[in-house]
Amino acid sequence: MDCKNRGFYAQMLMNRSVCRENYSPTLPYVENLYDSDWIARSASPNLIKKPTRMKKFSTLLCIIALIAVSNCSRIPENNDPILGIWARTETMSIEEKEFTEREEWIFNDAYLGRYQIFEDKKLTYYTDFRWTLEEDIYTIEYGGTELPEARVIMQKIDLLETLQLESGDHFATRE
Repeated sequence: MDCKNRGFYAQMLMNRSVCRENYSPTLPYVENLYDSDWIARSASPNLIKKPTRMKKFSTLLCIIALIAVSNCSRIPENNDPILGIWARTETMSIEEKEFTEREEWIFNDAYLGRYQIFEDKKLTYYTDFRWTLEEDIYTIEYGGTELPEARVIMQKIDLLETLQLESGDHFATRE
């Protein structure tokens, strides 16, 4: 047997015989490291482990737990009467031309909203705001802007709903 060009493990696998020259129990000599046949022949079926029933069961439990947690995290429903669109419109006359400025507050149920200014039906400015309710007083905070905080009270007269500042001045009307 010619064992000089091949290592012990390669010779044993290819010829199914044992060559005791050049015995290397740690690393076999392989001429081509990318020889997939040698890798396939050297792999033992006992080294490839199949998933056990416990691993399958624990994986299934993890998937069920993930679905349960993601479905249970919901935002509580908010039925506050301020939800919706509130607006204030001002008309100005300059040199026989009329200009209309409309401010709009859109309150949503996640205690957030959008403030917008329209000049002659063109959107000129918008920003987001956060709102809170404490003892019938709504506080509107415009984060990251120079707009002052507004504290308003909801008033309902007949069918008309308005927001008034704490000072009593008109703030906005529900649309």
